[in-house]
Amino acid sequence: MIAPSQDIKAGTILGQRTADLRYAPFDPLAIDGTQLPRGIAHYHVQTDAQGNVINRYFGYLGLGLECGPKYTNMYVCGIFRLQDIIGDVASAAANNWMRLIDGNPGGSGLVRI
Repeated sequence: MIAPSQDIKAGTILGQRTADLRYAPFDPLAIDGTQLPRGIAHYHVQTDAQGNVINRYFGYLGLGLECGPKYTNMYVCGIFRLQDIIGDVASAAANNWMRLIDGNPGGSGLVRI
């Protein structure tokens, strides 16, 4: 489940809030649970004030992949291009959640989660 009032782009590193177990963008300086990376958003998703998913953007696919009113998809493992990831890659790597395979956190390369 995604936290209320979010506009999360595909590729955003997500953390899980401990208070309600909902996902929000990873924030290494937070103390609400989102300081620990847990996944990467598969699609661009928006939620309303109640946490209902109001928009899913599937890019060129044009698919109506419905996960329910409060859910969307995220990656929990895989290899990704650094330039496709949104968030603090260096902090996620320092957490040992993400491993740099090639390149550097500020540029191009590959990471594994």
